Amino acid sequence: MNTPYRQHALAVIYFTGIILAMTYPLVRVFSTHFIGDAFSDAYEYSRHIWWMNRALYTGEPVFFQPLLAYPDGLDGAWLWGNPLQSFPAWLFAYVMPLPAAYNLSAVINLSLNGFAMYLLTWQLTRNLLPALLGGTVFALYPTIQGHLIASHVGLVTLWGIPLYVLMLLQLKSPVNWRVIALAALFFVLSLLGNSLLLVYVLFPVTLIFALARLVRREWAWLVRILASAAIGGAVSLVFIAPIALEQVNSTLVDEGGDVLYSADLLAVVAPSFYNPLFSDLTYSREILGEIKNIEGTAYVGVVAGWLCLLAIARMRESRLYGWLALLAWVLSLGPLLKVADELVTLETDGYLSHVVLPWSVLMNLPVLNIARTPARFNFAVGVAVAIMAAYGFQWLIARLPNRAAAWGVFAVVVFAIGFEYQVMWQNGRPHLHTTIDLQAGAITALHDDDSIRAVFNIPYDHLLVEKDGMYLQTRHTKPLIGGHVTRRTPVDPAKLQLMQHTLDPYLLDEAGADVIILHRRWAEDDLETHARERLGAPFHEDDLLLAWYTPQVTGETEYAQFTSTEDDVDEPVASYVYTQGPRWVTLDGAVNGEASLSLGINGAVVHQWQVAGETGTTAPVWLPAGYNTLTLSTDMTCLTLPDEAVACKTVALDTLTITPAEVTSPVEAVQFAEGIRLDSYRVNDDDVWLAWTFAEPLPENVVRFVHVLDESGGLVAQSDVPFDAEVVGGQWMEAVPVSTGDLRAGDYDVYLGWYTLPDVVRVPVFSAVGVAQNGWVKLATVSVPDA
Repeated sequence: MNTPYRQHALAVIYFTGIILAMTYPLVRVFSTHFIGDAFSDAYEYSRHIWWMNRALYTGEPVFFQPLLAYPDGLDGAWLWGNPLQSFPAWLFAYVMPLPAAYNLSAVINLSLNGFAMYLLTWQLTRNLLPALLGGTVFALYPTIQGHLIASHVGLVTLWGIPLYVLMLLQLKSPVNWRVIALAALFFVLSLLGNSLLLVYVLFPVTLIFALARLVRREWAWLVRILASAAIGGAVSLVFIAPIALEQVNSTLVDEGGDVLYSADLLAVVAPSFYNPLFSDLTYSREILGEIKNIEGTAYVGVVAGWLCLLAIARMRESRLYGWLALLAWVLSLGPLLKVADELVTLETDGYLSHVVLPWSVLMNLPVLNIARTPARFNFAVGVAVAIMAAYGFQWLIARLPNRAAAWGVFAVVVFAIGFEYQVMWQNGRPHLHTTIDLQAGAITALHDDDSIRAVFNIPYDHLLVEKDGMYLQTRHTKPLIGGHVTRRTPVDPAKLQLMQHTLDPYLLDEAGADVIILHRRWAEDDLETHARERLGAPFHEDDLLLAWYTPQVTGETEYAQFTSTEDDVDEPVASYVYTQGPRWVTLDGAVNGEASLSLGINGAVVHQWQVAGETGTTAPVWLPAGYNTLTLSTDMTCLTLPDEAVACKTVALDTLTITPAEVTSPVEAVQFAEGIRLDSYRVNDDDVWLAWTFAEPLPENVVRFVHVLDESGGLVAQSDVPFDAEVVGGQWMEAVPVSTGDLRAGDYDVYLGWYTLPDVVRVPVFSAVGVAQNGWVKLATVSVPDA
């Protein structure tokens, strides 16, 4: 590039200025507020920035989180895999308040977005004004603004993308290892803000460039593109692999969202309804909504769109980017077509169906399946629109009489684009949402109390409480019972729910929670009432926060439970039980529907029923000591669809109860051959409860038997049930009906064992309670009294 450095420096100032204008009034509250609204990720990300700063200063582990998920801590691989999410903010935090460090880092990255696109379009057009115009379009692109509202500052760190495209273009020349290395470098830098940009931007950009070379049979160029992408991908594994391994080992459930967070067909022509020019456009409100104004914003704009069409019509070199825009736009629509936020439904021969789109095929492919929000492909659309707009503007000003006229048209076009692109407005003026620096003196003072082991924030299951609580940690510096590195806490929900539901001093003390903070703006009134009743007077109270010290423990808690009040099973229904020692409980309920119903204990399916109409459901459950999650779920798989007419039918659930059985002395497990283990049993008047663990697949045609023998050894009652080796997982629990009510007075022995068909050979037993012989186990002797 032969452009004087002075021009580049002025361009940096220009882009910084338009970013400060776009983010107004941030410049006025730079040190006291964060970019993003109250529902954003600002508190979460700023907490991670604080931790990086603290860890580097004190020598604590940078990529491990000992102050989250007390007492175990959390793996912080995500921080390593997305370094530009926190850098250079953690460096600035050494010399300025955390909000200022956070905001300055964001403004720098947003300004670099425009400057990098300026460098690319300068190389393409060799003209200052089209280059500035292209950079302006990209810097202000509505998709970027939408994510800025949510404080997705890593996702909008996109300046590496234009530089990557620039290097791909320069790979046309004969082999130049320096350019290949730079292309690989910018490939890596492009995903260091957020690794998902690998899918949303790098994938469509690289694919389009490779296909264009393939169609034109430019084999050498194609090889250099693939080599650069391969090298960049290999180097990126240094950052991506730890995140991938963390996800593989994660217990978090995939939350889906491919349909909900896909772009509407009309989103590209739906401007922000906050903009005074477009406030009367009702369809924009339908398409974007209050929340989707973040994930669904994809507006191309009248001015930029016209320049793009002009470029495609008049400048052949721009058409490659038209294909990029088309590909990314189609992918952004997700797996099913939506128009005006409604799924498009077609009727053929009386059957209703949806319009299936290409992402439905690609979404489950390896690597691509990490992306759950297809609307983010609009980042790549923004790249293409900025380049085409620059080309279009170049063609336009070439027809003007002089440079003064070109500058005049440039000023008008930039103002028009900035006006229609601005997403957030208030009282007719640009107004980016900001979030106040959350703090409270009494909570900050906890920093000096060395007796505090950990803090418990409630309601624990509100995502914004998690984020607020994590930010408060930057003030009090104490460990948190919960907390997360990204999205949701991995701490056992049974533990958190029962601690919150009971606010039992014993359970709180056992968990190490010495301080409880209730977040009033996100809590229901009944939780605050409950907390005041259980914990007494708070030591701190304001409009946002209540805080208590944990009351003194007066005795042990042997059992506690929280039973779900959900009235259907369209999604898994969880209940929670704490038991100080192992024990049996019974789960009872009434269900109505048609499906296969499963009961899971701590993630393992232990029982199944076939529901057809109204069905009573009773199951014995053997629980280990500690916190346990009991989950009811069906075999129905449902997409998250906004169209209620095609929603899945649910299984209704009524009167769900969990009843603890009388505690009996634990018995030593009974080990059979074939990896079969009887963990516990309970002999009742009408049935026998059995809890099994299978260390390996069961043999085929295996039968479990329970036999009742009289005093002479005669068989008077039995239950012989074959087990399907493919259905039974690692655990199984059952109630075997064996009634002694119709037997005459006397003593009867209850035996248990396994045999295989057709030879009826018993499975050997290696250990047992009581008598074990010939492959069966004596469970108990039952006495039937005289009538």
